[in-house]
Amino acid sequence: MAGMRRTLWTVLGMGIAGFTLVAFARPSGLATEASSACEAIRGLQELQRPGSVLLLGEMHGTVESPRFVLNVACLAASADIPIIVGLELAVADQQLVDSFLESSGSEQDRQALMATSHWQRDYQDGRNSQAMFELIDGLRQLRSAGNLVGIVFFDSQPGGGQARERAMAERLAGAVLGAPEAMVVVLTGNMHSRIEFGNRFDANYEPMGYLLAKKISDHDLMSLNVSYSGGQAWVCAPECGVIDLGSRGPSATPVNEIQLGSAGGHLGTYGVGRITASPPARTHARAGLAAARHRESLPAQHPQEAAPALSL
Repeated sequence: MAGMRRTLWTVLGMGIAGFTLVAFARPSGLATEASSACEAIRGLQELQRPGSVLLLGEMHGTVESPRFVLNVACLAASADIPIIVGLELAVADQQLVDSFLESSGSEQDRQALMATSHWQRDYQDGRNSQAMFELIDGLRQLRSAGNLVGIVFFDSQPGGGQARERAMAERLAGAVLGAPEAMVVVLTGNMHSRIEFGNRFDANYEPMGYLLAKKISDHDLMSLNVSYSGGQAWVCAPECGVIDLGSRGPSATPVNEIQLGSAGGHLGTYGVGRITASPPARTHARAGLAAARHRESLPAQHPQEAAPALSL
């Protein structure tokens, strides 16, 4: 444990077969700094330990679920627990996010991360949202402060179906088994995070969560579905955009609270309150570039007239 506190582990070179972990020197006193920025989550402490796996099912395209994950990571950092965050994003972009984690988070760094088709494509189903980018950037900031943080992208199959579930489960199993002293927190659509066999569309369907549980049977795995009290989300159904949603979950689990009990193929719920739609990150990135170009075009002798910077 003492050695774990002195090192920063980052996940590199991730193939489905396994992971390479590289250690760096870690400054002391960072747990206290991280703790001061975290919000307490009732019920998390019992689940927060090295070697545990937390599957968080979400409705894509909201602000609140990615923010909840960042808070979980913050609390893990404050407890000196190495954490790997799994995101339902393209495996092909893994090297880009690894590089971004090592960067200063400059505008150029952000543009490099979001240059791929997965971030720029017309079909934006909520997974490449502004909130998701803010989660990634928040994890970068935690890591740059010396905390034990890594990210794994685990979606390698286009479309849906059983093959995709198996590929995602295999990818995540590699992360869990390759970093036995880390806590692994996974944010994914709540059809994938189910750990029960079958779903309402197919009684024989094997969700990613169900398959993952079988592959890592020696690890503690908890699967939680999101609970919210209405609001809006950016989804594709089939057109992509903002839609209104009613409440979900038993009487809406209170904000920043975990409640255990059967919940639609999950073992409990996590509360986020009223949800807010998060648009595609590319929209904000383009606005940021436009603002930067506008600032560059202004006369140098009047810097006070420059347009304010837009943060991503």
